[in-house]
Amino acid sequence: MANHVIFSIGRLYGSGGHELGERLAAELNIPLYDRGIVNKAAQALHLSSQSAQEEDRRSSNRFFAYTPVEYIGFDVESHFGKPLNEEVYQAQVEIVRQAAEQSSCVIVGRCADVILEQEPGLIDVFLTARRKDRVRRLTDKFGLTERKAQDQIRKIDKERRYYYELHTGREWASWESHQMMLNLSRLGADCALEIMLDLYKRKEKELRG
Repeated sequence: MANHVIFSIGRLYGSGGHELGERLAAELNIPLYDRGIVNKAAQALHLSSQSAQEEDRRSSNRFFAYTPVEYIGFDVESHFGKPLNEEVYQAQVEIVRQAAEQSSCVIVGRCADVILEQEPGLIDVFLTARRKDRVRRLTDKFGLTERKAQDQIRKIDKERRYYYELHTGREWASWESHQMMLNLSRLGADCALEIMLDLYKRKEKELRG
């Protein structure tokens, strides 16, 4: 992994971060990993993709991710083993590490910034955008009403925040949690892409000595 450059991309919902990750991977001709990692975790755990996706979503929900250890009066984990949603997450951790070992790549989400934080080739970027631009993007892309787009942003940002903070213990979408944050409303996607390509080249040179 010594010479592999790994881009970890976090993003606000509707910012266009996933698409920018796809453009970055295409420009560099390197693999992109995203929620498809959940399907790989399903294979590793001998689960159906649907079951793994459902368990992964449990980690995004404060109520369903909660294990009522104190309420039922004994240690659930030691008695039954890890909750299935935690097993799905741990399988994803291993897949993220394997991806970073195999080649340079782009990883969207999946807490990769924390999983790989000790890797010298990690570049950790969080992508943001103004709320009105995110709303407009969702209405244009999916044909949502403005109200529905606002609801989707609140819902999915909340889920992403809880998922990240549950698994990392860090504040989501915070300057303190990431190496860099780029505002796509201010910079534009093309400029942000150029910055990220330059970061890749600099990191690649640094790793090669």
